[in-house]
Amino acid sequence: MDMNFKCWFIAACLSCFGLRSLAQADASPRIFINCANWECYEAYIKTELSFFNYVRDRYEADIQILINSVENGNGGDNYSLIFIGQNQFEGIGDSLTFSTRQADTDDMIRTRLVATLRLGLVRYVARTSLADQVAVTFPTREQEATLIPHDPWNYVVTTVRTSAYLNGESNQRSLSLNSSVWIRRVTDASRFGINVWHNINSQQFTIDSVLYTARNVGYGFSGKYVKSLGPHWSAGAYYLGNHSVYSNIRFTHRVAPAIEYNLFPYEENQQRQFRISYAAGFQQFNFIEETIYDRIRQGVPYHKVSAILGLTQPWGTVSCEAAAATFLNDFSRNNVSLSADLSLRLFEGFTIYFFGNGSLINDQISLAKSQADIDDFLLGGRQLPTSFSYFGSMGLSYTFGSINNSIVNIRLDDVN
Repeated sequence: MDMNFKCWFIAACLSCFGLRSLAQADASPRIFINCANWECYEAYIKTELSFFNYVRDRYEADIQILINSVENGNGGDNYSLIFIGQNQFEGIGDSLTFSTRQADTDDMIRTRLVATLRLGLVRYVARTSLADQVAVTFPTREQEATLIPHDPWNYVVTTVRTSAYLNGESNQRSLSLNSSVWIRRVTDASRFGINVWHNINSQQFTIDSVLYTARNVGYGFSGKYVKSLGPHWSAGAYYLGNHSVYSNIRFTHRVAPAIEYNLFPYEENQQRQFRISYAAGFQQFNFIEETIYDRIRQGVPYHKVSAILGLTQPWGTVSCEAAAATFLNDFSRNNVSLSADLSLRLFEGFTIYFFGNGSLINDQISLAKSQADIDDFLLGGRQLPTSFSYFGSMGLSYTFGSINNSIVNIRLDDVN
């Protein structure tokens, strides 16, 4: 048998089983994209950076890239890209960041993301036999001083939002109108924000020719100022003014100073944080109807302590928050809550998700004394007394098969 035919036959057999030669398999570094956000443009990354091989399991990768983002002061996001070397790149790591603006389109964001990925991957390719195939260029710079541009808005960003939702059938209708204005100024030294909102929710049902209606109106104003006191400490003050038909509140004012300690430096908040805060203040209530405690108005001093843990790591993400609040003049009026959001990659291809929150509620001082129609409660137009609340969800996924997933094919992707 001809030697060339033998070589061709062996190569064809290997190809049938999805195998490649060692030289081909090891030609380009294998990448695992570990995305902590709902959108990381993975298909675009694989298309633009097709030089690399992509795998679906972090243990099979030569380079793991952890992508995370957090909202910044101008309404955009600060992206953090953490490069973790494995196998032949063990011990070689890096961290790069870039920022986007609120007005940036998806194309602008994904272009910046890929550009930052290119920068971070250069150091790994430089340590392979493929280094001579890569060219790095830098723009020339004019020989003049670089000036910091003047910001005519002084870092102030304003967002105006409005929305309307309508759905219905022959015997039911639901309408929701929401609007808000958010003004904020964020710098390294301080953070200031004002939020104004107005919401209307209406539901109507016709049963046996009888019309049942529930309508909720809520509006309010809040403001917060926070001062940075170093890499671990912050202090500030908070104000809330609120009207709620659902909660029987004509209007309430709440004001409280607060202090917070972060076990980790604030600059690491995208990867890890453990914050403990304490607030103590005063709240004045004016009720729409007389309450079950025979009050039409009431003022209460209160305090609240909360702890927040957040971790974004190669093995997954964890977010937990515990809080306890009580009236200082009556410790039997209190509220304790706990919430947790967990996503874990336990082993190759297996991920478990969990979210849950629960509260012990003993501070419903605004409950109306008068008897309401049952349809008000059933349609969500009036608050029911309760001693606790809870919500939970969980799920898992398991993926197996080929570890390589570098190919992008979106044909008929939306047909189902």
